[in-house]
Amino acid sequence: RPFVQKRTVFVGFLAVATAGLLCMALSFGEQGSGSNVIGHASSSLIAMRRSALTSLHGGPMGSLQRMGEMGVEVRNGPCRSWVRSRVGVGAAEKAVLGGSELENIRDTAMEAARMAGTLIRERIGADVIETKLNSMDLLTEVDGKCQEIVENVVQSAYPSHSFLGEESVAPGAEASAQALKEAREKNEWLWIVDPIDGTTNFASGIPLVGTIIAVAYKGEPVVGVIYDAFNDEMFHAIKGKGAYVNDQPIHVSDAPDISKSVIFTGSPPNPRAISPVLRSITSLMPRARTIRMLGTAAHMLAYVAAGRASVYFEADLNAWDSAAGVLLVREAGGRVTDLEGKEWDLSTRPILATNAKVHEDMLGELKKTGSTGLDPIAEEDDEKPVFGVNVNLYVKPERRDDFIACIQNNQKGTLGTEPLALDYTWGESTNDPNTFFFQERYKGREGFEAHQKTPHFAKWEEFVATDPFTKPPEVMLFEAEA
Repeated sequence: RPFVQKRTVFVGFLAVATAGLLCMALSFGEQGSGSNVIGHASSSLIAMRRSALTSLHGGPMGSLQRMGEMGVEVRNGPCRSWVRSRVGVGAAEKAVLGGSELENIRDTAMEAARMAGTLIRERIGADVIETKLNSMDLLTEVDGKCQEIVENVVQSAYPSHSFLGEESVAPGAEASAQALKEAREKNEWLWIVDPIDGTTNFASGIPLVGTIIAVAYKGEPVVGVIYDAFNDEMFHAIKGKGAYVNDQPIHVSDAPDISKSVIFTGSPPNPRAISPVLRSITSLMPRARTIRMLGTAAHMLAYVAAGRASVYFEADLNAWDSAAGVLLVREAGGRVTDLEGKEWDLSTRPILATNAKVHEDMLGELKKTGSTGLDPIAEEDDEKPVFGVNVNLYVKPERRDDFIACIQNNQKGTLGTEPLALDYTWGESTNDPNTFFFQERYKGREGFEAHQKTPHFAKWEEFVATDPFTKPPEVMLFEAEA
């Protein structure tokens, strides 16, 4: 047994040494042979490195520590320096989208996702160290560590490619858009990564978490990987090559309509996305087979691709949440647009992914409920002065009951135009028991003017036309601080 172990180690190091010698040969012959030779050699060198690591450690790529000991993942190590200067300067980076090059990229993404998944399994239930956008947008220390694992693997193999990871970007749509723009400007190749999608699940000990890695070329996803570490399901796709879970091809469902569809949606941290989701659920629930929220866009998109559900929609997603899953759904025969029907691209935030058969019906439902995007920004009450009206009305005694009924009806208003408050008394302002005083307060003058256009106010005007008063009303308008 010791002899076998020594021979295995010897064979492993022999492979690494061979790679090193080939590196030196390429270095000496670079000027004479040109970059094409280097490009053709890059794929074989990647495979040789993986073979050596597998022989030594019994698994693809081993751990970061073991890779560091070999000089592969250490930033200042000799093999790391060579990888940075040589690997990835061939066909892939020359925009030749050959199958073998994309397969190498996919394999690297899968290796990185599995390594992150190992840490995710070990650390599920980790403490929340801070919140980002709000109290619903969580961050654990494991998020950053998983991103570092993925980035190290990616940069060792494709050092000139751009890398965009969620944990390197400030929260909010504007920061995300800016980070995406800057990353795309650096290189035609862009890796887009969410190391832990479903952080709330992860921190809560719910084993429904995904690592998402997408690779885009000239702004279009060409490789997508989603790894579920707890179920050991590796969803992956290459543009034009179909979608798979592990080694099995997948396809979207055959559900012909919404009534046969399992529908996914999200519980978004953006407050402006909550109401559109809830309106849609209220409308769809009676029609759909069921509606589910899984807490991870990774799983919901992957499951649509795999035919486990027929629909996933959400009003506000980042590129790192959606890019890999979009490719999976498309390669599995589905359709992906925004919530208005425009084709999805990396800058798209609202998303509708379906089996294609129910897509148009879903677009109609979303339009019907006003759920095709974020709700308008709600203005704070203290941003507008209160606009109000004080009124003395001298009511004929025999019309008192009719008057009260009309006032109560008018107070109801129409949704969004009701008075903020309504105060009223009989007789206090004039010592006349048939004098009615009331004050209505609205948020801004436009609130008062909107209320005057409602059906309820029209009924009030009809009542006034019946001559219910002993003399004309006394009206005073006012504005005050909120």
